[in-house]
Amino acid sequence: MNLFDFALVTGMKEEFDELRKHLPPLVPISDNPSEIWYRTTMSSKDNTKRYSVIIGYQSQMGGLEAALLTEAIIKKWQPSYIILTGIAGSLHESVKLGHIIVAQQVFYYDMGKAAAENKIQYRPQGYPCSVTLIRQAELISSGKFNWLQEAVKSAKSKAKKLKKKDPEKNAPVIDALNAHQPRVHFGTVASGSLVIASKEKKDELRSLHGKIIGCEMEGAGVMHAAFYRETPTNAIVVKSISDNADEQKTQTDDQGTWRQMALENSSRFVAELITSNYFRALNTGLFELNPASQGPGPARDKIQQRVTPGMGSFLSFEQLVMLHGPAVSLTIGISASGAAGALNILQGVAIYTDKDQNIHKVPFTDNHVELNGGLYPKPVGLYLMIAGTASEIKFKVSTWSMEKQISWKSNK
Repeated sequence: MNLFDFALVTGMKEEFDELRKHLPPLVPISDNPSEIWYRTTMSSKDNTKRYSVIIGYQSQMGGLEAALLTEAIIKKWQPSYIILTGIAGSLHESVKLGHIIVAQQVFYYDMGKAAAENKIQYRPQGYPCSVTLIRQAELISSGKFNWLQEAVKSAKSKAKKLKKKDPEKNAPVIDALNAHQPRVHFGTVASGSLVIASKEKKDELRSLHGKIIGCEMEGAGVMHAAFYRETPTNAIVVKSISDNADEQKTQTDDQGTWRQMALENSSRFVAELITSNYFRALNTGLFELNPASQGPGPARDKIQQRVTPGMGSFLSFEQLVMLHGPAVSLTIGISASGAAGALNILQGVAIYTDKDQNIHKVPFTDNHVELNGGLYPKPVGLYLMIAGTASEIKFKVSTWSMEKQISWKSNK
Protein backbone atom coordinates (compact mmCIF):
# COMPACT_ATOMS: atom_id res chain seq x y z
CA MET A 1 0.00 0.00 0.00
CA ASN A 2 1.33 3.43 -0.93
CA LEU A 3 1.72 5.84 1.98
CA PHE A 4 3.00 8.92 0.10
CA ASP A 5 2.03 10.37 -3.25
CA PHE A 6 5.57 11.49 -4.17
CA ALA A 7 9.14 10.95 -3.08
CA LEU A 8 11.70 13.51 -4.25
CA VAL A 9 15.37 12.55 -4.40
CA THR A 10 18.43 14.71 -4.99
CA GLY A 11 22.02 13.59 -5.36
CA MET A 12 23.58 16.62 -3.68
CA LYS A 13 22.83 18.88 -0.74
CA GLU A 14 22.87 21.98 -2.95
CA GLU A 15 20.11 20.43 -5.09
CA PHE A 16 18.05 19.76 -1.98
CA ASP A 17 18.66 23.28 -0.63
CA GLU A 18 17.34 24.83 -3.84
CA LEU A 19 14.43 22.39 -4.13
CA ARG A 20 13.09 23.22 -0.68
CA LYS A 21 12.79 26.90 -1.66
CA HIS A 22 10.11 25.92 -4.15
CA LEU A 23 8.11 23.69 -1.82
CA PRO A 24 5.88 24.38 1.19
CA PRO A 25 7.75 24.34 4.54
CA LEU A 26 9.45 21.00 5.18
CA VAL A 27 9.18 19.07 8.44
CA PRO A 28 12.23 16.95 9.35
CA ILE A 29 11.44 13.47 10.65
CA SER A 30 13.73 10.79 12.01
CA ASP A 31 13.52 7.67 14.16
CA ASN A 32 17.15 6.85 13.43
CA PRO A 33 20.08 9.24 14.00
CA SER A 34 21.63 8.18 10.69
CA GLU A 35 18.46 8.92 8.69
CA ILE A 36 16.75 12.27 8.35
CA TRP A 37 13.77 12.66 6.04
CA TYR A 38 11.66 15.67 5.20
CA ARG A 39 7.95 15.73 4.52
CA THR A 40 5.44 18.27 3.29
CA THR A 41 1.99 18.52 1.77
CA MET A 42 1.34 20.23 -1.57
CA SER A 43 -2.05 21.32 -2.89
CA SER A 44 -3.10 21.12 -6.52
CA LYS A 45 -3.56 24.38 -8.38
CA ASP A 46 -7.34 24.25 -7.97
CA ASN A 47 -7.01 23.26 -4.28
CA THR A 48 -9.10 20.13 -4.77
CA LYS A 49 -6.28 17.69 -4.02
CA ARG A 50 -3.56 17.38 -1.40
CA TYR A 51 -0.40 15.48 -2.20
CA SER A 52 1.85 14.03 0.49
CA VAL A 53 5.55 14.35 -0.31
CA ILE A 54 8.64 12.78 1.27
CA ILE A 55 12.10 14.18 0.43
CA GLY A 56 15.57 12.71 0.85
CA TYR A 57 19.04 13.62 -0.39
CA GLN A 58 22.25 11.65 -0.67
CA SER A 59 25.23 12.09 1.61
CA GLN A 60 27.49 11.35 -1.38
CA MET A 61 27.07 11.56 -5.14
CA GLY A 62 26.78 8.49 -7.32
CA GLY A 63 24.59 5.61 -8.36
CA LEU A 64 25.27 3.34 -5.38
CA GLU A 65 24.21 5.99 -2.88
CA ALA A 66 21.16 6.72 -5.03
CA ALA A 67 20.15 3.06 -5.09
CA LEU A 68 20.51 2.70 -1.31
CA LEU A 69 18.54 5.88 -0.66
CA THR A 70 15.77 4.86 -3.06
CA GLU A 71 15.53 1.37 -1.56
CA ALA A 72 15.17 2.92 1.89
CA ILE A 73 12.46 5.30 0.65
CA ILE A 74 10.45 2.50 -0.93
CA LYS A 75 10.79 0.21 2.09
CA LYS A 76 9.90 2.85 4.67
CA TRP A 77 7.53 5.22 2.88
CA GLN A 78 6.16 3.32 -0.14
CA PRO A 79 5.52 6.31 -2.44
CA SER A 80 3.37 6.14 -5.56
CA TYR A 81 5.94 8.10 -7.59
CA ILE A 82 9.65 8.82 -7.27
CA ILE A 83 11.25 11.82 -8.96
CA LEU A 84 15.03 12.30 -9.09
CA THR A 85 15.80 15.94 -9.70
CA GLY A 86 18.80 18.27 -9.80
CA ILE A 87 21.39 19.23 -12.41
CA ALA A 88 22.94 17.42 -15.37
CA GLY A 89 25.25 17.84 -18.35
CA SER A 90 24.13 18.22 -21.96
CA LEU A 91 24.93 15.52 -24.49
CA HIS A 92 23.08 17.06 -27.43
CA GLU A 93 23.65 20.36 -29.20
CA SER A 94 19.96 21.26 -29.00
CA VAL A 95 19.93 20.86 -25.20
CA LYS A 96 21.15 24.23 -23.95
CA LEU A 97 22.18 25.51 -20.55
CA GLY A 98 19.17 25.85 -18.26
CA HIS A 99 16.97 23.55 -20.35
CA ILE A 100 15.00 20.72 -18.73
CA ILE A 101 15.64 17.07 -19.57
CA VAL A 102 12.99 14.42 -18.82
CA ALA A 103 14.18 10.84 -19.09
CA GLN A 104 12.08 8.40 -21.06
CA GLN A 105 14.84 5.88 -20.41
CA VAL A 106 17.93 5.87 -18.21
CA PHE A 107 20.99 4.43 -19.94
CA TYR A 108 23.45 2.90 -17.45
CA TYR A 109 26.83 2.92 -19.18
CA ASP A 110 29.18 1.62 -16.44
CA MET A 111 28.76 -1.99 -17.46
CA GLY A 112 31.48 -3.02 -19.91
CA LYS A 113 34.70 -4.82 -20.74
CA ALA A 114 38.20 -3.37 -20.51
CA ALA A 115 39.61 -4.24 -23.94
CA ALA A 116 42.96 -3.71 -25.65
CA GLU A 117 44.48 -0.25 -26.02
CA ASN A 118 42.60 1.01 -22.95
CA LYS A 119 39.34 0.89 -24.83
CA ILE A 120 36.05 0.06 -23.12
CA GLN A 121 33.53 -2.20 -24.82
CA TYR A 122 30.34 -0.91 -23.25
CA ARG A 123 27.54 -3.26 -22.28
CA PRO A 124 24.95 -0.71 -21.20
CA GLN A 125 21.69 -1.44 -19.46
CA GLY A 126 18.47 0.51 -19.91
CA TYR A 127 15.75 1.33 -17.39
CA PRO A 128 12.36 2.57 -18.66
CA CYS A 129 10.88 5.50 -16.79
CA SER A 130 7.26 5.83 -15.71
CA VAL A 131 4.94 6.43 -18.65
CA THR A 132 2.52 8.23 -16.34
CA LEU A 133 5.16 10.70 -15.17
CA ILE A 134 6.42 11.20 -18.72
CA ARG A 135 2.92 12.01 -19.99
CA GLN A 136 2.23 14.44 -17.17
CA ALA A 137 5.58 16.15 -17.76
CA GLU A 138 4.63 16.52 -21.43
CA LEU A 139 1.46 18.34 -20.43
CA ILE A 140 3.36 21.10 -18.65
CA SER A 141 6.33 21.21 -21.00
CA SER A 142 4.84 23.99 -23.08
CA GLY A 143 2.46 26.88 -22.66
CA LYS A 144 2.27 29.59 -20.04
CA PHE A 145 3.14 27.64 -16.94
CA ASN A 146 4.56 29.27 -13.83
CA TRP A 147 7.89 27.43 -13.95
CA LEU A 148 8.67 28.88 -17.37
CA GLN A 149 7.62 32.41 -16.49
CA GLU A 150 9.65 32.33 -13.28
CA ALA A 151 12.68 30.95 -15.14
CA VAL A 152 12.61 33.82 -17.63
CA LYS A 153 12.17 36.34 -14.83
CA SER A 154 15.07 34.90 -12.84
CA ALA A 155 17.36 34.82 -15.88
CA LYS A 156 16.76 38.51 -16.63
CA SER A 157 17.38 39.38 -12.98
CA LYS A 158 20.71 37.54 -13.08
CA ALA A 159 21.60 39.33 -16.31
CA LYS A 160 21.06 42.71 -14.65
CA LYS A 161 23.34 41.80 -11.75
CA LEU A 162 26.10 40.62 -14.07
CA LYS A 163 25.77 43.77 -16.16
CA LYS A 164 26.31 45.92 -13.08
CA LYS A 165 29.28 43.82 -11.99
CA ASP A 166 31.31 43.63 -15.23
CA PRO A 167 29.29 44.14 -18.43
CA GLU A 168 32.20 43.63 -20.83
CA LYS A 169 33.51 40.41 -19.27
CA ASN A 170 30.05 38.96 -18.75
CA ALA A 171 28.57 40.03 -22.10
CA PRO A 172 28.09 36.49 -23.56
CA VAL A 173 26.40 35.23 -20.39
CA ILE A 174 24.26 38.37 -20.13
CA ASP A 175 23.01 37.96 -23.70
CA ALA A 176 22.23 34.28 -23.13
CA LEU A 177 20.34 35.02 -19.91
CA ASN A 178 18.27 37.76 -21.53
CA ALA A 179 17.32 35.32 -24.30
CA HIS A 180 16.70 32.41 -21.92
CA GLN A 181 13.52 30.49 -22.79
CA PRO A 182 14.15 27.00 -21.38
CA ARG A 183 12.82 24.10 -23.41
CA VAL A 184 11.87 20.65 -22.14
CA HIS A 185 13.58 17.72 -23.88
CA PHE A 186 12.41 14.11 -23.68
CA GLY A 187 14.79 11.26 -24.43
CA THR A 188 17.46 8.99 -23.02
CA VAL A 189 19.65 10.12 -20.14
CA ALA A 190 23.08 8.53 -19.69
CA SER A 191 23.88 7.67 -16.09
CA GLY A 192 27.14 6.38 -14.63
CA SER A 193 29.93 6.92 -12.16
CA LEU A 194 31.83 9.53 -14.21
CA VAL A 195 31.57 13.31 -14.14
CA ILE A 196 31.70 13.99 -17.89
CA ALA A 197 33.98 16.94 -18.73
CA SER A 198 35.47 15.77 -22.02
CA LYS A 199 34.20 16.16 -25.57
CA GLU A 200 35.87 12.84 -26.42
CA LYS A 201 33.99 10.95 -23.70
CA LYS A 202 30.84 12.87 -24.56
CA ASP A 203 31.06 11.75 -28.20
CA GLU A 204 31.83 8.21 -27.09
CA LEU A 205 28.63 8.03 -25.04
CA ARG A 206 26.58 9.58 -27.83
CA SER A 207 27.82 6.91 -30.21
CA LEU A 208 26.20 4.24 -28.02
CA HIS A 209 22.67 5.55 -28.38
CA GLY A 210 21.06 7.86 -30.89
CA LYS A 211 18.75 9.69 -28.49
CA ILE A 212 20.94 10.55 -25.50
CA ILE A 213 20.14 14.10 -24.41
CA GLY A 214 22.01 14.42 -21.10
CA CYS A 215 24.25 12.78 -18.53
CA GLU A 216 24.26 12.54 -14.76
CA MET A 217 25.31 10.15 -11.96
CA GLU A 218 22.30 9.06 -9.88
CA GLY A 219 19.56 8.07 -12.30
CA ALA A 220 20.66 4.47 -12.84
CA GLY A 221 20.75 3.86 -9.08
CA VAL A 222 17.28 5.28 -8.55
CA MET A 223 15.80 3.40 -11.48
CA HIS A 224 17.46 0.11 -10.51
CA ALA A 225 16.02 0.30 -6.99
CA ALA A 226 12.58 1.26 -8.30
CA PHE A 227 12.45 -1.14 -11.25
CA TYR A 228 13.85 -4.40 -9.90
CA ARG A 229 11.00 -5.21 -7.55
CA GLU A 230 8.04 -7.58 -7.71
CA THR A 231 5.87 -4.49 -8.11
CA PRO A 232 8.00 -1.68 -9.63
CA THR A 233 7.59 1.85 -8.33
CA ASN A 234 6.88 4.60 -10.87
CA ALA A 235 10.07 6.64 -11.19
CA ILE A 236 11.63 9.25 -13.45
CA VAL A 237 14.65 11.56 -13.81
CA VAL A 238 13.92 15.27 -14.28
CA LYS A 239 16.95 17.55 -14.30
CA SER A 240 18.19 20.83 -15.74
CA ILE A 241 21.39 21.49 -17.68
CA SER A 242 24.18 23.21 -15.76
CA ASP A 243 27.07 22.50 -18.19
CA ASN A 244 27.86 21.07 -21.61
CA ALA A 245 29.83 18.06 -20.34
CA ASP A 246 32.98 19.26 -22.10
CA GLU A 247 36.33 20.83 -21.26
CA GLN A 248 34.55 24.07 -20.26
CA LYS A 249 32.58 22.38 -17.47
CA THR A 250 34.81 23.57 -14.63
CA GLN A 251 34.82 27.12 -15.96
CA THR A 252 31.02 27.09 -16.34
CA ASP A 253 30.57 25.69 -12.83
CA ASP A 254 32.98 28.22 -11.33
CA GLN A 255 31.18 31.11 -13.00
CA GLY A 256 28.10 29.84 -11.17
CA THR A 257 25.26 31.49 -13.05
CA TRP A 258 24.11 28.53 -15.14
CA ARG A 259 24.58 26.08 -12.29
CA GLN A 260 22.24 28.20 -10.17
CA MET A 261 19.86 28.69 -13.08
CA ALA A 262 19.69 24.92 -13.59
CA LEU A 263 19.09 24.26 -9.90
CA GLU A 264 16.18 26.69 -9.96
CA ASN A 265 14.66 25.46 -13.22
CA SER A 266 14.58 21.78 -12.27
CA SER A 267 13.09 22.64 -8.87
CA ARG A 268 10.41 24.85 -10.38
CA PHE A 269 9.50 22.26 -12.99
CA VAL A 270 9.17 19.43 -10.48
CA ALA A 271 7.10 21.55 -8.09
CA GLU A 272 4.69 22.43 -10.89
CA LEU A 273 4.59 18.83 -12.08
CA ILE A 274 3.38 17.70 -8.66
CA THR A 275 0.77 20.43 -8.26
CA SER A 276 -0.51 20.25 -11.84
CA ASN A 277 -3.73 18.51 -10.70
CA TYR A 278 -3.18 15.63 -13.13
CA PHE A 279 -2.44 13.01 -10.45
CA ARG A 280 -4.93 11.12 -8.30
CA ALA A 281 -4.23 11.94 -4.65
CA LEU A 282 -3.87 9.23 -2.00
CA ASN A 283 -5.37 11.59 0.63
CA THR A 284 -2.70 10.50 3.07
CA GLY A 285 -3.58 11.44 6.64
CA LEU A 286 -6.94 13.02 5.79
CA PHE A 287 -9.92 12.01 7.92
CA GLU A 288 -13.31 12.86 9.41
CA LEU A 289 -14.44 12.24 12.98
CA ASN A 290 -17.62 10.45 14.01
CA PRO A 291 -18.37 10.70 17.77
CA ALA A 292 -21.47 8.50 17.65
CA SER A 293 -21.38 5.98 20.52
CA GLN A 294 -22.54 2.39 20.25
CA GLY A 295 -23.02 2.14 24.01
CA PRO A 296 -21.26 -0.09 26.56
CA GLY A 297 -21.68 -3.53 24.93
CA PRO A 298 -18.86 -3.53 22.32
CA ALA A 299 -16.45 -1.94 24.83
CA ARG A 300 -17.16 -4.67 27.40
CA ASP A 301 -16.43 -7.30 24.76
CA LYS A 302 -13.18 -5.69 23.63
CA ILE A 303 -11.78 -4.79 27.07
CA GLN A 304 -13.01 -7.89 28.93
CA GLN A 305 -12.29 -6.37 32.29
CA ARG A 306 -14.86 -5.82 35.01
CA VAL A 307 -15.40 -2.76 37.16
CA THR A 308 -17.26 -2.38 40.43
CA PRO A 309 -20.83 -1.13 39.80
CA GLY A 310 -21.03 2.61 40.22
CA MET A 311 -17.24 2.96 39.97
CA GLY A 312 -16.91 2.91 36.21
CA SER A 313 -18.62 2.77 32.83
CA PHE A 314 -17.99 1.58 29.27
CA LEU A 315 -18.35 3.49 26.00
CA SER A 316 -17.75 2.39 22.38
CA PHE A 317 -16.88 4.54 19.34
CA GLU A 318 -16.53 2.00 16.55
CA GLN A 319 -16.03 4.53 13.76
CA LEU A 320 -14.42 7.41 15.60
CA VAL A 321 -11.85 8.12 12.86
CA MET A 322 -12.95 7.77 9.24
CA LEU A 323 -9.74 7.76 7.17
CA HIS A 324 -10.02 9.09 3.61
CA GLY A 325 -6.67 7.56 2.68
CA PRO A 326 -3.67 5.85 4.27
CA ALA A 327 -1.98 7.35 7.30
CA VAL A 328 1.64 7.01 8.36
CA SER A 329 0.59 7.37 11.99
CA LEU A 330 -2.40 8.46 14.07
CA THR A 331 -2.63 9.91 17.58
CA ILE A 332 -5.83 10.09 19.62
CA GLY A 333 -6.07 12.17 22.78
CA ILE A 334 -9.02 11.59 25.14
CA SER A 335 -10.32 13.67 28.02
CA ALA A 336 -13.44 12.56 29.93
CA SER A 337 -15.51 14.54 32.42
CA GLY A 338 -18.55 13.91 34.57
CA ALA A 339 -20.71 15.89 36.95
CA ALA A 340 -17.87 16.18 39.46
CA GLY A 341 -15.14 17.02 36.96
CA ALA A 342 -12.39 15.15 35.14
CA LEU A 343 -12.49 11.35 34.94
CA ASN A 344 -9.61 8.93 34.40
CA ILE A 345 -9.41 6.40 31.60
CA LEU A 346 -9.00 3.06 33.39
CA GLN A 347 -8.58 1.02 30.25
CA GLY A 348 -8.86 1.65 26.55
CA VAL A 349 -8.53 -0.28 23.31
CA ALA A 350 -7.98 1.11 19.81
CA ILE A 351 -8.64 -1.12 16.81
CA TYR A 352 -7.27 -0.31 13.36
CA THR A 353 -6.20 -1.96 10.10
CA ASP A 354 -2.53 -1.70 9.20
CA LYS A 355 -1.05 -1.05 5.75
CA ASP A 356 -0.97 -4.80 5.04
CA GLN A 357 -4.67 -5.06 6.01
CA ASN A 358 -4.01 -6.86 9.28
CA ILE A 359 -6.31 -5.86 12.15
CA HIS A 360 -4.57 -4.65 15.33
CA LYS A 361 -5.93 -4.30 18.85
CA VAL A 362 -3.91 -1.73 20.85
CA PRO A 363 -4.61 -1.50 24.61
CA PHE A 364 -3.76 1.65 26.57
CA THR A 365 -4.24 3.02 30.08
CA ASP A 366 -3.48 6.68 29.48
CA ASN A 367 -5.40 9.58 28.02
CA HIS A 368 -3.92 9.05 24.58
CA VAL A 369 -2.94 6.30 22.17
CA GLU A 370 -0.50 6.32 19.23
CA LEU A 371 -0.91 4.07 16.19
CA ASN A 372 2.21 3.77 14.03
CA GLY A 373 3.60 1.79 11.12
CA GLY A 374 1.03 2.74 8.48
CA LEU A 375 -2.76 2.58 8.58
CA TYR A 376 -5.06 1.27 5.87
CA PRO A 377 -8.02 3.58 5.06
CA LYS A 378 -10.61 1.83 7.20
CA PRO A 379 -12.39 3.19 10.31
CA VAL A 380 -10.44 3.35 13.56
CA GLY A 381 -12.49 2.30 16.61
CA LEU A 382 -12.01 3.34 20.22
CA TYR A 383 -13.37 1.48 23.27
CA LEU A 384 -13.15 2.96 26.77
CA MET A 385 -13.58 1.97 30.40
CA ILE A 386 -13.93 5.16 32.43
CA ALA A 387 -13.61 5.76 36.17
CA GLY A 388 -17.14 7.05 36.66
CA THR A 389 -20.04 8.08 34.46
CA ALA A 390 -19.00 10.46 31.69
CA SER A 391 -21.18 13.33 30.60
CA GLU A 392 -18.70 14.49 27.96
CA ILE A 393 -15.65 13.06 26.20
CA LYS A 394 -13.40 15.22 24.09
CA PHE A 395 -11.28 13.66 21.33
CA LYS A 396 -8.22 15.26 19.74
CA VAL A 397 -7.04 13.34 16.68
CA SER A 398 -3.97 14.13 14.59
CA THR A 399 -1.98 12.74 11.68
CA TRP A 400 0.95 14.26 9.85
CA SER A 401 -1.53 16.04 7.58
CA MET A 402 -4.17 17.44 9.90
CA GLU A 403 -5.56 17.76 13.42
CA LYS A 404 -9.20 17.79 14.51
CA GLN A 405 -11.19 17.91 17.74
CA ILE A 406 -14.70 16.72 18.48
CA SER A 407 -16.85 15.95 21.54
CA TRP A 408 -19.34 13.31 22.56
CA LYS A 409 -22.01 14.33 25.11
CA SER A 410 -24.35 12.12 27.06
CA ASN A 411 -28.06 12.50 26.39
CA LYS A 412 -28.85 11.94 30.07
